[in-house]
Amino acid sequence: MRTAFALAFAAVMSVASSAAAQSSVEEAHASQPARYVQAGLMAGGAAPVAGLNVMGAVEGGKRLGDSPAWIHAAAAFGASGDDQGPGSNFQLHVGIEGRACAWEGHFCGVGGLDAGYQAGRWSDRDDASRNESIDALVMVPRLGVDAGGPKVRVRLALEADYAVVAQREPTSSGKTGNGPGLVGVELGLGVAYQW
Repeated sequence: MRTAFALAFAAVMSVASSAAAQSSVEEAHASQPARYVQAGLMAGGAAPVAGLNVMGAVEGGKRLGDSPAWIHAAAAFGASGDDQGPGSNFQLHVGIEGRACAWEGHFCGVGGLDAGYQAGRWSDRDDASRNESIDALVMVPRLGVDAGGPKVRVRLALEADYAVVAQREPTSSGKTGNGPGLVGVELGLGVAYQW
């Protein structure tokens, strides 16, 4: 009888403790943000320009249920140029990202992979007939840090733009090309609002 009572008591305590733990997990997930929007700047190099490009960027994300995975989308546009002429760069991509946080969510590591479109343009300031362009379908791996409070965050991220398919007109050797390869690298800094 005592053994049955002890087993029943242990089972009730186990269920109660499991329910309390589940409740704590649900409260923690409920307090985590589900969306964010971010505005910032990106600086780096991107084809076809052999110089610095600076772009304004807008990003957003939505958490997938209670998971650590987020849908991520970004758009960026800006000027570029080198010692021979001006250019521009445009990016639009969407993908998935994940966060691993510490210190009660005040500091997070962020990583992701997007797919999208990138367009770069360049023209010679002394010869209007000499210009280059690239239109590419890109994969964009991204690593960064995200820090701040429960609503306002600052994010610093490094991303690479790898062309899966690219249409180049013309290359510096005068030939066109469609091959894959690295077409850009940017460092981004932004301020985000999450809720």
